[in-house]
Amino acid sequence: MAQTVDVEVVSTEPDTYRSDTANPGYLFWYEEKLWTFFTCAQNLTRPDGRVIHTRSLGMAHAPHPDGPWTVLDAPVLPQEEQIENSSLYHEESNGWWFLFTNHVGIDGNWDEWTDAIWVYCSRDPTSWDPGNKAVVLDGRNCTWSKQCIGMPSVIPVGDPPGHLV
Repeated sequence: MAQTVDVEVVSTEPDTYRSDTANPGYLFWYEEKLWTFFTCAQNLTRPDGRVIHTRSLGMAHAPHPDGPWTVLDAPVLPQEEQIENSSLYHEESNGWWFLFTNHVGIDGNWDEWTDAIWVYCSRDPTSWDPGNKAVVLDGRNCTWSKQCIGMPSVIPVGDPPGHLV
């Protein structure tokens, strides 16, 4: 009978970019390590007294799913990006990595919702530039929702795979 092992990949840590939220997500192998993106958030109090969540994605890696897991000291993108949840795609033919993620919109009443899916592009899946992104789906180009856009998932389709859905 297989033994069950409790593994903690990432947790919150006071006074860090993941002080209020640390939720593991997408897993992938890269350079002989297992990597995960995780949604992270830190609550900040504005001068007017309102508390806002600053969100981004963090990363952690391990030699094996059972760990030990090493969490990177900083988020992979600035928390001002206001992103969470992710899905990763690697185009082997040209070496590009595509990180699809939710953008969290905040309206004038400070209500929050995922209002878009953004994609970041990089040659290195552990290093991302906030200036190298595009909007995939938002209220301007979505036919089924003008405000709330769901979590991104990306898989290649076809034989051989050639299109993303």
